[in-house]
Amino acid sequence: MRTQLRRLTMLGAAAAIGVTAFGAVPAEAAAKPALTLHCKSSKGDEGWVYIYTTSNPLHNKITGFKYKIKLGKGGRKSKNDVTVGDGGVAPTKTTRTGDRAIGDNKPHGFGRGYSRGNGGIGVIFIFNHAGKDPRCHQQKSF
Repeated sequence: MRTQLRRLTMLGAAAAIGVTAFGAVPAEAAAKPALTLHCKSSKGDEGWVYIYTTSNPLHNKITGFKYKIKLGKGGRKSKNDVTVGDGGVAPTKTTRTGDRAIGDNKPHGFGRGYSRGNGGIGVIFIFNHAGKDPRCHQQKSF
């Protein structure tokens, strides 16, 4: 019993180190995302979501997300939105930045890890501009 408890504690600690509440991606996965979603708005703003995973024959696990926003003319650096919808989970899992996404052309982590099956995954970007905010989206099977 003590050995099992010790193993569970060690596994829990390892999981906590791998993915934080802010969606940090393990260093070995940071070099190559499993999937990249990209789109461009009508005003020239571009957004990327990088999806990091671990997988084996029995299941896939999202270990974290990163987004990057490159603003077009008139885009505001703050209060952009990124929403990822994952149809590989029932019900569909939604991961959001809220209006906290930064448009500085640098990657930023968000979301938490979870297990998933097979299915589509998509992203919607809303770019903060004066007046109506432009949007773009992309979806892929994963």
